[in-house]
Amino acid sequence: MNARKAILMAVIVIVLAAAMVGGATMAWFTDSASSGEVEFTSGTLRIDANTSYLFGIEYKDPENQAGTLYEIFVDDDNDTVSYVKLYDSTRTALNALAYDRKNKRLYYADGRGNLFFYDYSTGQGDKPAGKLFPANTRIYNAAFGLGYYWFVREGSDDLYKVSFQSNGSIDQVVLAHENFTGNPARRFGFGDISMDMRDGIIYGSTTGPGSSNRLFFSYNVYTQDYTEYTGNANSLQIAFGANGVLYGTVTREFDWYRVDTSTGTRTFFYESDLMFGDLASNHQNNWNPGDCELVKYVFENIGTKNMVFRFTPSIDWSGNLDISNIDIELCDNSNDDWVKFGDTFYYVGVPLAPGEKADLCLKVCVSGPDTGNEYQDATLTLEGEVEAVQSSNNAPYYQWNLGDSGNPVELQQLYDYLLPQ
Repeated sequence: MNARKAILMAVIVIVLAAAMVGGATMAWFTDSASSGEVEFTSGTLRIDANTSYLFGIEYKDPENQAGTLYEIFVDDDNDTVSYVKLYDSTRTALNALAYDRKNKRLYYADGRGNLFFYDYSTGQGDKPAGKLFPANTRIYNAAFGLGYYWFVREGSDDLYKVSFQSNGSIDQVVLAHENFTGNPARRFGFGDISMDMRDGIIYGSTTGPGSSNRLFFSYNVYTQDYTEYTGNANSLQIAFGANGVLYGTVTREFDWYRVDTSTGTRTFFYESDLMFGDLASNHQNNWNPGDCELVKYVFENIGTKNMVFRFTPSIDWSGNLDISNIDIELCDNSNDDWVKFGDTFYYVGVPLAPGEKADLCLKVCVSGPDTGNEYQDATLTLEGEVEAVQSSNNAPYYQWNLGDSGNPVELQQLYDYLLPQ
């Protein structure tokens, strides 16, 4: 398999507060927080490992013809694209396609500001989700990730996110990042956006207006880093395959491209016999016995003291399945700033000064021999507890009870770093 493994992103910001510990004579700055959920779905892949599974809306006369939804299969070994009709909508001017993998809902908007979805569980489409904006508002771009439906309002650089109720209807439409480019002159027309495998980076391909606004960009919704690329991947409908490759096609054209997200450059690979007015990523990402996934956490010290951290993961299989087939270790390319101590990962690098950040990358693996058919379609949820403590005055040693006889003092790096000097 030549599929690129996704790195799932969870950002944890530690807010420091004073806490009295070790009696009334000593005070340290400490805090704790819980990480967000990261989910892995196990099961048999619907498609070959080197085939990507997307969604698309066939391009038709948007004013007079109803839309048709398709499943799209990109065969990377043979450089071909094929299609299977999914649903004939009764709505016109369909666009802003995005797939909620967790709830198996494919969302799409009409030309009047209304949002609908196709429900994979029931095979029913055109189910009303609610109104995004007042009547006759067009939405030409969308992506799903981190539990939200994201879009940029046409003619602006304002990024919105939509949350949903349990039945798939709109809960809230929130302006998440106003003027996210930081350039008052940016007034984007789309094109499309796509989020890179839940790691918080949105890629966008715009159509204008004018050549200065016709470009390929990326935006990290966590760090708010915005980047414009000089490549030619503008004016595309784009979607990520589960293999991490970004694919694109041009509305009213038959050509298909792969997009290099590091340069914003597109490369032609196939001419199809169907045109698509919009694409959506599937993020299938099924997890098979023997597979590993990477999870990245970012810790930021926003307090006033130098801090160290520790992170204790917790895991749970749906259906109360045995969790002993899961192994969590540091990523292969991790630096020496972290060590595993029992079931807990300790930051032992240079203590973080106020405003500094530290990354933790974990490799989560499911054992092949220990994973039977009972795990088909099960979901593993990874969470965790983060604890921070000031690095001075031997606070980590006392706060975390490292002097207890039960601790393996042979872990020399941790022992030397955290013991009183």
